[in-house]
Amino acid sequence: MYRLLAVDDDPAVCRALFDYFSSRGFFVATARSAEEALRLSQTPPPFDCAVVDVLLPDQSGLKLCQAIKETGAAVVFLSALGSEDDRVQGFLSGGDDYLCKPYSLAELEQRVLARTRARQGTRAQRDLRFGPVCIRLDRRQVEVEGRPLELTCSEFDILVFLAQHRDAPYTQDAIYRAIWNQPGLDGTHTVQVHVAQLRKRLAAALPGHSLIQTVWGKGYRFSPPPTA
Repeated sequence: MYRLLAVDDDPAVCRALFDYFSSRGFFVATARSAEEALRLSQTPPPFDCAVVDVLLPDQSGLKLCQAIKETGAAVVFLSALGSEDDRVQGFLSGGDDYLCKPYSLAELEQRVLARTRARQGTRAQRDLRFGPVCIRLDRRQVEVEGRPLELTCSEFDILVFLAQHRDAPYTQDAIYRAIWNQPGLDGTHTVQVHVAQLRKRLAAALPGHSLIQTVWGKGYRFSPPPTA
């Protein structure tokens, strides 16, 4: 049974999410403030995913996202703020997906399932090692020269996907379909934002080598660092 935390100050939204996801076999907890959501998220057992409104009465959902991600849960934003800049800010804050209101509960379910399955899907697999880079699939953690590298859930999944398929470049659309498990009109932009942030984090941890390279006209490809 997947565990879902729904965070929205609108009681009607919370009730709708509770009723729908409970009927689909989820354990669902609801919170109408960031303070309540933070308390619930830090109470074991951990949640698999949180659906978070950006506009909360006591704190921005963007800031709350960072605290929830520390518990290991994926975060899907559900917001009335639908501009490109709003979505970008959601991803930059660590969000794994962003759905605008009004929304389809069926679509939201598929997004939640995609993020939850991606989070759990690599637990039994082995580590991937490339010189000073170690991708620990069971822990969902990346280490560079023995030091942990903080990545969002989506950044980690993109890195794993490219590392596991490093013989060929993949288009932004192919990456979006593989990671989010669905087609989407905004998939290209979503992947661009995550890859840009992922590259920035990797470059800071491993200067002088680009782990994710752009193959013009074909997409992105993982380039392993040289071994000592």
